[in-house]
Amino acid sequence: MKRRIFTLTVILVACLIVMGTTASVDAQGILSTIGEDAGGRSSGSSSGSSSGGNSSSSSSSRGHGSHRHDDDDDDGNILGDILFQIILAPFNSHSHGHSSSSSSSHSSSGGMQYTTPDPPYTDRRFSSYPYDNPGVNGYLLPKLASQVGEDGRFKWYGGRLTVDYGTGDDLERVGGDLLFSTSSRLGFDAQGHWYSEKTGGGHDELGIGDVNALFRWIESGEGRFISHIGIGMNWMDYDYHTDFGVNLTMTADIFLAEPWCWTHSIDWGSIGHAELFRYRTTVGFALNRLEPFVGYEYLDIDRTHLSQFVTGVRLWF
Repeated sequence: MKRRIFTLTVILVACLIVMGTTASVDAQGILSTIGEDAGGRSSGSSSGSSSGGNSSSSSSSRGHGSHRHDDDDDDGNILGDILFQIILAPFNSHSHGHSSSSSSSHSSSGGMQYTTPDPPYTDRRFSSYPYDNPGVNGYLLPKLASQVGEDGRFKWYGGRLTVDYGTGDDLERVGGDLLFSTSSRLGFDAQGHWYSEKTGGGHDELGIGDVNALFRWIESGEGRFISHIGIGMNWMDYDYHTDFGVNLTMTADIFLAEPWCWTHSIDWGSIGHAELFRYRTTVGFALNRLEPFVGYEYLDIDRTHLSQFVTGVRLWF
């Protein structure tokens, strides 16, 4: 079984590398287009920092994408629906046939037990990092907190800090993400990404991120699957102008088999006058608290459709 999981992981990573290195060729001149769409500004109001070669580059980017805007928006929405269904597939088929009087709903898939929270939101405890404790095949302790006692190896909180790098053609990105969760199932996450683009007249820069309140709505009995949903705020900074919007988010951490970690995140909302959709998936292996990973990120902001291969490291705590 572990050999099959390893083989599938290698194939997935290879596909992500191919997608990331080939899909970013349309990224040149894209930052000014994002700024215009989010700020509701026309192409004629480009800033001084995006002058010269950047203006012509932005026009070229719009030439590639504007005539496909409606179709691409539809494709982005369809992609989002598909990704949600894929991530929820392990437990969607088990949401029926349970008594409404049950204190909590349970389902299983391939021997893995899933729970969805009902009051009073039963506590779970966290390991120091994935696969830390013998008999724990994930990150959450597979018992209730009231059964744990005061063993110092388990905590009432847990989370991960991520730093990553993405590149493609003349576009580079440095990003960071912090997710914090508690035994009460409540938590938060925040992320920020800073893009830099080479242009004919120099370079262009843009920052984008979000802050969300989270609720851990699904977790496996064995601690191999953890999923959060949340709502928060998007922000974007470009050309000394900041735009804001509403964000809906969902994350999923899947612990396939030691030491492999498979992480997903989906963000969908608005930013200024534009619609935003982001999907990210990474595959890494746990080295105690550290998890080096590779992955793929897709970002859709109105006329802009950016795919990147990403690599980075994650710190579990």
